Amino acid sequence: MTNRHEHDAARKCDEQAKLGVTLEVNLAMLVPKIKVPWERRGSALTRRDLYDVLSSTRYKDVAEKVYAISIPASFQESTPANSPSSDSSDPEVSIPTGALLRALEFGKILDKRVKVSIIGPDRVGKTSLGKSLRGEPFNPEEPSTDGVQMSLPVKNAGTEPWKNLDSHQHTTAFDHKCAEMIVKEKQATEQQPPSEAKKDDQEIDGEEEAPQVDTPVPVILGEDLIKSRSKEIAALMEDGGNGSEEVWPVIWDFAGQAVYHAIHPLFMSPEAIYLLVVDLTKELSDPAQSFVKVGGHEEERASSTESGNTKLDILTQWLTLVHYLKQSGGNSTVRSVILVGTKADMVEGDPCDKMKSFVENISETVPEVLLKHIAVADENFVVDNSKADTLSDQKSQPIVKLRDFILKTAKEMPHTKEPIPLQWLSAELKVQEKVRQNEPYVPKSKFRRDIAEKCCTRSEDDDVEGLLCFLSARGAVIYHALPDDPDGLVVLDPKWLIETINKIITARPSWTYPLEYKRRYDRLKNTGILCNELIDFACKKLNIVEIKNNLILIMKEFHLIFEWKSKNADLIYFVPCMLSQNTEANLNTGPTPLCLSFSETGYLPCGFFPRLVVRFGEWASEKCSARQPNLRSDVALFFVGEKFSVRLVRHSSLIKVSFSSEDASDQVDEDKFRVKILRRLKKCVKKLRIECLWLRAIPFKLYARCELCPTTGDETCKRHRKQECSHDDCADYIDLETKPLVCKRKGCRLPPHLKEKYIPWIEAIDALYPKEKTVTALLKHIAVTDENFVVDNSKADTLSDQKSQPIVKLRDFILKTAKEMPHTKEPIPLQWLSAELKVQEKVRQNEPYVPKSKFRRDIAEKCCTRSEDDDVEGLLCFLSARGAVIYHALPDDPDGLVVLDPKWLIETINKIITARPSWTYPLEYKRRYDRLKNTGILCNELIDFAFAVKDGVPDKKVLDDLAGEIRVEWKNLGRRLLNYDEATLEAIDVEKKQCHEKAYKMLLAWKMAEGSNATYCVLCDALCDAKLKDLAEKFCLSCHDSCAN
Repeated sequence: MTNRHEHDAARKCDEQAKLGVTLEVNLAMLVPKIKVPWERRGSALTRRDLYDVLSSTRYKDVAEKVYAISIPASFQESTPANSPSSDSSDPEVSIPTGALLRALEFGKILDKRVKVSIIGPDRVGKTSLGKSLRGEPFNPEEPSTDGVQMSLPVKNAGTEPWKNLDSHQHTTAFDHKCAEMIVKEKQATEQQPPSEAKKDDQEIDGEEEAPQVDTPVPVILGEDLIKSRSKEIAALMEDGGNGSEEVWPVIWDFAGQAVYHAIHPLFMSPEAIYLLVVDLTKELSDPAQSFVKVGGHEEERASSTESGNTKLDILTQWLTLVHYLKQSGGNSTVRSVILVGTKADMVEGDPCDKMKSFVENISETVPEVLLKHIAVADENFVVDNSKADTLSDQKSQPIVKLRDFILKTAKEMPHTKEPIPLQWLSAELKVQEKVRQNEPYVPKSKFRRDIAEKCCTRSEDDDVEGLLCFLSARGAVIYHALPDDPDGLVVLDPKWLIETINKIITARPSWTYPLEYKRRYDRLKNTGILCNELIDFACKKLNIVEIKNNLILIMKEFHLIFEWKSKNADLIYFVPCMLSQNTEANLNTGPTPLCLSFSETGYLPCGFFPRLVVRFGEWASEKCSARQPNLRSDVALFFVGEKFSVRLVRHSSLIKVSFSSEDASDQVDEDKFRVKILRRLKKCVKKLRIECLWLRAIPFKLYARCELCPTTGDETCKRHRKQECSHDDCADYIDLETKPLVCKRKGCRLPPHLKEKYIPWIEAIDALYPKEKTVTALLKHIAVTDENFVVDNSKADTLSDQKSQPIVKLRDFILKTAKEMPHTKEPIPLQWLSAELKVQEKVRQNEPYVPKSKFRRDIAEKCCTRSEDDDVEGLLCFLSARGAVIYHALPDDPDGLVVLDPKWLIETINKIITARPSWTYPLEYKRRYDRLKNTGILCNELIDFAFAVKDGVPDKKVLDDLAGEIRVEWKNLGRRLLNYDEATLEAIDVEKKQCHEKAYKMLLAWKMAEGSNATYCVLCDALCDAKLKDLAEKFCLSCHDSCAN
C-alpha cells in the first residue's frame, strides 16, 4: 500500500491527466480569442489558473465556458425548453458556475438528502402519517396544519422508525463525511507495513498532519472548524464513521386547506418524493369540503375555494402540480408519487379492497400524462396511523413497507448521484446553529461575516453569492436579495418564514386583537385587502418591525400580494390567495368571453390563478388606481381606464377572460382594448413562466366556448358523473388560433351567424400577431449572397470545373456558410468517431439494425476505453444526435433496437405505411390497401403482412449468406434445427475448420433431413429461440427482401 504522499501524488497526476485533454481542446478553441501564447502559458495552466486569468480580462464569459466542464446537471444554468425567450432575466436561483467549481475542488459529497413531501386534501391524516413514519404516537385530536411543517433530516434512515440517535440529532453530512474520512485514514495507516509507516513519519519530520483520504477537505477547511465539531465527529467515529452515503429523508407536511395552495409550490421541488394521501372513509366522487381543527376545539367546516369539485378533483390538482414541477425541473423519469390510504381503522370492510378500488378509479379517470408520475409497488399502501407507532418495527406492517419503498425510490432520484461541495455543507451546519440560537434571519453582510468567511476557503462576492444560491436551492435558506445589496435579507429558517407570512396575511390570526382591528380583518377575509395597519400590528406582535419592508418585498417576489393606492392615496395590499369565498352571481352575461385553457392535464396548476390576479392587479393599478378591484376566490374584477372593466373567472380547467365597456357604441375602442387584454394576458403568463419554477412548462391555448354544444348530451361527463352537463369545465371549445373554426371535441362547423361572435377575438389575435411579423421572422433565416444561384443541372457535370459556373459558386458558398456553423467549432471524442466507422462497416455487411446488447459487444467495447452502461448510453446518444444511428430505447433495456442504417429504416417504414407497396399481394388485401389510401387507416393485417415470414424453403444462397452471419452461434442454432443431434454436430465440427463452413454444412444437413418441411417459418422460430432475432427478421421476413431489392 502506498503512503499518504504517494497517494496524493497519484491523485494529482490523475487529475492532470483528466484535465489535459479538456484544457488542450478548450485552449485550442479559446487562444485565438484571448491572444495568450500557448507555448508560453499552456503547459503550466490548470483549469483554475485559466479561469482566474480570463476572469481578470474582458473575456469573463469565455472563462465561464472553460469552468463549465463537469458541473452537476442540477446546478447548470440553462433555459427550460418550454420557457419563453430570454428577453428578461430569470430570477430563479442559479448558482454561479465559477463559484461552484471552485468549491468542488476542495472536496465533494453526494447529495443524499431527499424531501418526502406529504400532500393531499385537508383532514385526511397527513400529519399523522408523518408521525407514523417517525414512529411517534398517534394523536386523535391532531389540529390542522398551518402552511408547511418540516422535520429534521433523518440520518442514514432504514425501515425502522425515522428517528435520529441522540448523538446524531444535530449532526450534518459534513460531520458524517469527516468522520468517515478519518476512520478510513486510520484503517489505511494501520494496514501499512511498519517500514512504510516509519518512513512516512520521517518524511513529515514529526509534524502532525490532519487526516486525508480522497480529498484534503479537513486541512482546507481549517482545524478550527474540525475542532468545533470534534464532539459530534468523535461520536460518529465510535459508530464506525460509515453511512454518509445513505439516504437522509426530510419530511415536509403540507396543509390541505385551499388557502395555502398558492404558498405550497414555493417550497415544493421536482427532486422530492410525494406521498399523496387519500381518506379511505370517503368516496372519490364525494364533494370537496374543507374542515379545520384548532387545538382544543371541535373540527368545524371552513369556507373553501374548492366548492363544486370532488375529492378526485383535489387529488388530480395535486398530481398536476407535481407534473409541472417535474416537467420544469428536467422531467425526471423516476415515478416519485406514492399513493397512501389512511384511516384504515375506520373503514367498513377490508380497507385494502377499498384502496384497490380507489387506485382503479384513479387509473381510469386521471389523465394519462399524470399517471406516469405514480410509483408502482407490489401492493397498495394502506396505513392505520392509530397503531403505526406500536407496530412500526414489524417487517410485515404497511408503514415499514412504505418506509422501505420510499428509500428505494429515493435512491433512484437523479440529484442523489450528483456531487455537491463539502465545504458548503459546513456552511449549512452554521446556518442550523444560528436557527437553534433563535436567529431566523440575518442581513447578507452578517451572513458573509459569520458564516461564509468561517466555512469557505474564499469569500469573494461571487463565492458568497454561489453559497447563498446553493443553500437556497436546497431549501436551507430563502434568499431573494440583489447580489450587490449588502443589507438584503437572508432567511435562515424557512419554516419560520412560512409561519410568519401566514400570520401576517391570514384573516384569522391566532392572537387576540383590539376591537378596532375587527373590521380590518373582516375586510381582509371578504375582499382580500391587507391594510398597512394590519401589517404593522402583526409585525409588532411578532417583534419583526425592522424587517417589515423586507417581508413585503419577499411576498411580492412570491406573487402573494400586489399594492394599490386607495382613494385617500393610502397604500394598501391585496392578497388574492387568502380569499375563500366564491361568487354566486351569474357570470355568463355580456360578450363571448375568451378562455385560457390547460388541456394537457385538464386542471389549473395550484396557485396559478391568484398569481395571474396579482399580475393583472399590478397592470390595473397603473391604469386606474381610483377604483379598487373586486376580488373573490374564483373571480377578479378590475377597472381599467375610465370606461373598461376586465373580469377573470376561475374554473377547474380554464380561466374565462371577459370585459365590458360603459360606452358600447364605441366599437373601435373595444377592438383596441381586446388587443390590450390579449397582450397583457400573454405577458402575465410569460412572466409567471419565467419567475415560477412549477409554471415553466405550462402549456395553454386560447379558446371560446362552442355555442352549438351547450351540454355534453348523452355522454356522461367525467367530472360530475351526469349527462346533459352544462358546466364550463365539461363544455366543448373552439380553438381561436387555428383555422377553420371547429369544435375541438365534436368537430362541428359553426354557421355564419355564430362565427360573428368569435370574430372580434380572432381579429384581436391577428392584430397581436400580424402576418408581416411572422414573415419577417422567417426571412432572417435566409442567407444573403452577392447574386442568386441559378443552376442548369443538365450541364452542371460538364461545366463543374469552371469557376464562373453557378454550381461552383454554390459549392463555395455552402462551404463558407458551413464554416460558420457553431457545432464545427466544438470538440467531439475521437474514439466515438471510430465507433461511427464500425457502424458503417456493419451497414456494408447488410446488417441494418442490432439489439443494444450486440451494439455494446461488437462496437462499444471495441472502440471505447470504457464500456459501462453510462458510457454506452452516451455513445448511442452521440451517434443518434449525428444521425449515424436511430436509437429510442430505454437506457435499461438491453434488447432495445439500435438502427445502424437510418436510410434502411426510412425505406422500411415507407413500405409498411404506403398504400402502394412494391410487393405483390393477394386480392383479399386490396380492399385494405384501398382503405389505407382513402382514409389513412392502417390495419393490423397490413402490418402483419409486411412483417410476414416468407413462404417456401430457403435456397442454398440464402443458407450460405445466413451461415456467414451465424459464425460462432452455429452449434447453438444447430441443436434446435437438428433436434439436439450432438453426434451430427460433432462430426461437422471435426470435418470443417471455419465457422462459416460449419454453419453452412449444418444448415444443409437440416435441409436434407427435413426436405419440404425445412421452411422459412421453422428457420425463423429456431433463430428467435437461439436469441438471433435480428437474423430471423433479416433472412425470413418478406419486407426485408423488398427493402433489400
